[in-house]
Order: sequence, then C-alpha cells, then structure tokens
Amino acid sequence: MKRLYDVPDGTVVYRDGGPARLVEPDATRMPAASSRRGVVVSYRASKSFSYESRHVAKDEVLEEDDPLVPVVLSSHPGVLLVTVSRGGRSDESGIDFRPDLVDRNFELRISSGARATIEQVLCAVAGRDLETGGYLYSFSRPRYRGAVVDKASDPGPDSRLRANGVFLSDPERVESEWGELSRRALDHGLRPVGDFHSHPGGSGEPSDNDRRAWARALEDHRLTYYIGLICTRSSDALGWQFPNLHPWIARGGPKGVEILRARLID
Repeated sequence: MKRLYDVPDGTVVYRDGGPARLVEPDATRMPAASSRRGVVVSYRASKSFSYESRHVAKDEVLEEDDPLVPVVLSSHPGVLLVTVSRGGRSDESGIDFRPDLVDRNFELRISSGARATIEQVLCAVAGRDLETGGYLYSFSRPRYRGAVVDKASDPGPDSRLRANGVFLSDPERVESEWGELSRRALDHGLRPVGDFHSHPGGSGEPSDNDRRAWARALEDHRLTYYIGLICTRSSDALGWQFPNLHPWIARGGPKGVEILRARLID
C-alpha cells in the first residue's frame, strides 16, 4: 500500500494511478471516525470505483464486517489506503459476461409478495409468446452479501411487449400508478435495484441486449450490484404459475461491467 499523503483522521484515500478519491466517514453511523490505530469504522464512498473484482458504488457504506475493509486497513490513524484497479464506469464494449461463474457471497432473496407479482405478470401473457417483465425493488442497496427484493412491479402503462424483447416503462412512470401505501414506501427508501423479464423460448441466459441494459442500469442507478432475473416456463403442467427463476448480477469488474450468476435463496 502507498501512503499518498497525510489527511485528517476519518478520511479514506483511494488511488488508481490517477487523482485520489476521498471517502468520508458515514455520519449516520458515527459522528467521527476513530483515531485509534487498528480500529475499523464505517465509511461512505464519495465516488464509484472498483477494487480488484468488486465494484463500490457512490454512497455505499463500507462497514466493519465488509471483507474489503480489514484488508486495506492502514496503520496510520483513521486512514485507509488501497490500490484500486479502475473507475466504476464502463461502456457497452466493456461488458465481461461470465456465465461459468457464480458469486457465492451474493444471496438473493425474494419476498412472497414480490414472487406473487412476478407470477401474475407472467401469467397475464401466458400462451402469447411475448416477453414481459417489471422492476425489482428493495429498501436496501444490494451489497456483496446479497439483496432482498421486497416488491416487484408490472411492465408499466407505456411498456411494449414483443416476442424478442420487452421495453419497460421508466420506473417513475410505473411508480406514478401505485397506490398510497406503495408510494409511501418510496418515501421510506424503497428503490429499484433490478428487473425481471421472461424468455418464452426457455433460455435462462441473458441476451446481448439484456446484458447491455443491465450494464447501463448499474451505472444509471449508481448501484454496487444490479439484479437481473430471467424467468422461464416451468417444465411441468403448472407452466408460468410457478416459473423457473434464473438470477444474474451486474457488477464492476477489472474488465468493465461483469455479469455473472447469483444464488437464489428460497
């Protein structure tokens, strides 16, 4: 690790060969960073960046049990110094598709209410060979340990369903039709963290268009991870009533945006 320069206690310095990125302590968790040596505290990232193969989004809180934090803890009081690989932004040509990899640390959980909405959306076009889908919402940002999907949406009022793709309404347009309770949830932190869509043809792997859309959404929503859920028809007689769910995540990686499989926890 390189010590770039001394900074006030509680400031975290990241360097990728270019300008240093400053990360301030998370004031919501503690009023000031500890000045004791060897004490790991909680920090909020001021910019997005990638460390090794892990993307850290702007405003993400790095907590004591985050495996990144103890690795980079400096002996300098209150200062963390790490070397990072590259910035968190990438273009469409920087997508690294890794269908052979599963992020074992990332566990995706979907609430019963969200599952019911997904099944209703899929059944609404059952038998018509059209792709459909919606957004996945959570009260918490997805982090390296995983995410919980608290709510799912329909495609939206001006969505377009096609045999080879679905164009969802903007999240704001979808949310504008929600009832009072759901809109109140938005005021309390509910946010889109992913999307789901069907593949009537049966493939559980994302298409090129899917991967590009997820990579854009990762940056647009300024997330550490973006969840992509592909739904295929069950092989038994129940069909779309109990679909097969194929979870994927988009995250920052050393070659740009990395897309790989995730684990779905029932």
